[in-house]
Amino acid sequence: MFADLRFAVRQLLKNPGFTLVAVLTLALGIGANTAIFSVFYTVVLHPLPFPEPRQLVALGQTYPESRAELSSTSYRNFIDWENQEQSFASLAAYYVGSFNLTGGPEPKRLSGAVVTAGFFPTLQSQPLLGRTFQRDDDQAGGGAGLTAILSYAAWQQHFGGEPQILQRTLTLDGRAYAIIGVMPRGFAYPQTSQPVEVWTSVARDAETHGPGTIMEARGYCTWNVLGRLRPAVTLAQARAEMDTIGNRIAQANPGHDQRVGVGLQSLAETHTGPIRSALTLLLGAVATVLLIAGTNLANLLLARGAARQRELATRLALGATPGRLRRQLVGESLLLAALGGVAGLFVGWAGVLLLARQAAGYFPRLTDLRLDGVALLFTLTISTLVGLFVGVFPALQAGRMDRTGLLPSASVRSQGSPQRRRTRQALVIGQIALSLLLLTTAGLLLKSLHRLSRFDPGLDPHRVSTFRLELSDRRYFQPENLVNFAREFLESLRAIGGVDSATLVSSLPLTDDDPTTGVKIENRAAEPGPSPSAVVRLVGDDFFKTLSIPLLRGRTADRRDTLDSANVVLVNEEFVRRYLPGEEALGRRLTPSYETRTLTDTARTIIGVVRDVKSSAFHRRPQPEIYLPFTQMPSGWMTVVVRGEASAATIMPAARQILRRLDPNTPIFAVRSYEDYLQSSIARPRWYAFMLGAFALTALILAAIGLYGVLSQLVAQRTGEIGVRLALGAQRVDVLKLVLGNGLKLTGIGVVIGLLGALAAAPILRSQLYGLSATDPLILACAPLLVGAVALVSCWWPAQTASRVNPMAAMRGGE
Repeated sequence: MFADLRFAVRQLLKNPGFTLVAVLTLALGIGANTAIFSVFYTVVLHPLPFPEPRQLVALGQTYPESRAELSSTSYRNFIDWENQEQSFASLAAYYVGSFNLTGGPEPKRLSGAVVTAGFFPTLQSQPLLGRTFQRDDDQAGGGAGLTAILSYAAWQQHFGGEPQILQRTLTLDGRAYAIIGVMPRGFAYPQTSQPVEVWTSVARDAETHGPGTIMEARGYCTWNVLGRLRPAVTLAQARAEMDTIGNRIAQANPGHDQRVGVGLQSLAETHTGPIRSALTLLLGAVATVLLIAGTNLANLLLARGAARQRELATRLALGATPGRLRRQLVGESLLLAALGGVAGLFVGWAGVLLLARQAAGYFPRLTDLRLDGVALLFTLTISTLVGLFVGVFPALQAGRMDRTGLLPSASVRSQGSPQRRRTRQALVIGQIALSLLLLTTAGLLLKSLHRLSRFDPGLDPHRVSTFRLELSDRRYFQPENLVNFAREFLESLRAIGGVDSATLVSSLPLTDDDPTTGVKIENRAAEPGPSPSAVVRLVGDDFFKTLSIPLLRGRTADRRDTLDSANVVLVNEEFVRRYLPGEEALGRRLTPSYETRTLTDTARTIIGVVRDVKSSAFHRRPQPEIYLPFTQMPSGWMTVVVRGEASAATIMPAARQILRRLDPNTPIFAVRSYEDYLQSSIARPRWYAFMLGAFALTALILAAIGLYGVLSQLVAQRTGEIGVRLALGAQRVDVLKLVLGNGLKLTGIGVVIGLLGALAAAPILRSQLYGLSATDPLILACAPLLVGAVALVSCWWPAQTASRVNPMAAMRGGE
């Protein structure tokens, strides 16, 4: 074996050009696979960073139309689940929020989460300093008062890593919180776009809202729930128990939505489910590129095998066995693959650094992305598999030789064995089929992305700037104070030069923040199926004018609609189509269960119908929406929307000055243009499409190189035959047609196989496309044409070379 290895090294050094091309080809393929696999492993396969992660599950409400999706629940439901379940070692509830940190020169915004006492025990996470929450911390007026836990990063950034931090308090939203703990470096659950900096107990909400308000409202669903299964309990057993508890709650509360069920998923699936299929598709694409690269290398080795017939036949004649020759050739291939794998590690390392920087905003946990032992094992495995794959073909050909091959005839030497030709042709057909499959997939995703970037959102996002505020001081618990602040703040913004209009809204469309509410429509008979529900937005004056959302009928809310006037609401077209078909919507009364101040449901009169606006899930049809006037249901959480020629850079200094005058303890945050929101909403699909497109073009180029290589070898092997044909009267155009015909025949077979593969893959792609069929005729027609055009170019040069053969020289060379 060592002798074979030394011989393989000499062979590779003897052909440095071939060795360099082979190693670089493999390095690119293996490196790309290593980088994408590292992303897939980190995001999808790597266990959650908690003890016994398989015991962690997510719980949530489910609805008949989307049983696979978990929705948030109410705090009241969570308490009932916790009191009645027997399957969990612990349960916890939380919701993500943010807080105004005051007490310094300028107010700051901290990302955070409100969690129950069971949150850290459920995750089995211990603090670096201090303690975590206890049951008393959840109660309003508990012994410890309001309490908070800091992240390691917040401790370092905002408090300089002060050793006596547990003796400090911090002022959040105008109230003092005792710091009772600091979590260790790296703990950042729940996973959000912004790392959590502070966790507070439920006492925050209990003191804010008190008994008899939204803490008791089953329809106010903002809480996410996670649990840790007992060691002997399976997910199926826990799911069956929670179904029973859900039915019990529904029967005990007649006003509760009877469609609501309780769903469970593994916590890992909750985080990775939405992106698993797309990353799997990307991993399959890069693996296909590697397969095509390996096929090219196999073709090169087959061509070298034809040139080494005399050497191999001589070794057979001297007593070498076919098995020994196979071992030698496979060893050479494994050595090439090993060199390619080592080079691929460097390519993969560079790819990982690039992906960690470029794709961090698209996937969770990419901050942990690195080349670790699993990535090294993966690289070693695929390098070995590639070496075996590319070595098996020349090894099989060598095994079929016999000692009579020592002095083969000129024709045999020139043309090579039919088996070798058929093998190389089959490899090229496979390359073309795989590249067409990738090209079709990339074409579908790129066309989908094009439609996505040009879709009509139902509003005009141009020249619109947005920023957020949260008014959390106790004086804003009085609705009148919220309304007065909003009116004065908006009037001051409208006076800024370059501002045409300004308004506010509780949640912007197309920003993945679409709270829904159940809706009861007056004088509407109960019907089987899902109860009416709609996205709900609280909107300020001029909301529809500022975002250019057309009013179709009726009027918008104005100064007539106050806290003391009759309650009104606007609805969109989809609401009318779905719940009031063929009826006049204006004047109808409906009651939303969404209420931020009390548990009392309030009937509202429909005063206007507006055009549909796309929801955050823009790949779906518009959702029913209702718009409640901010002046009748004010909220301290608001997004301010400003339209005008002035840019955000011009508006923000003036806006901060106005806010400093009205409320110096409230910071402005999340400053973005509306167009930026829209571009961010398609950032991940854009990344998928361009990555897959790059892999598809790489595959097509590799397939073209493979086709060119086969035809060039064919011309070289048949030079003598071509010379005879020309000497006997064949025209050069006939030779041109002969070579082109051979190449296009291989291409045609590959195209047919590739199209069949694309049709078979259509169901897998369907969920990744927007407004496009996975069997789009234009893409299925254009992709083969592109492959055919590239193949024609690849065939043209060998055909031209063949047509220019000198008959006499070719015949003399073939003697």
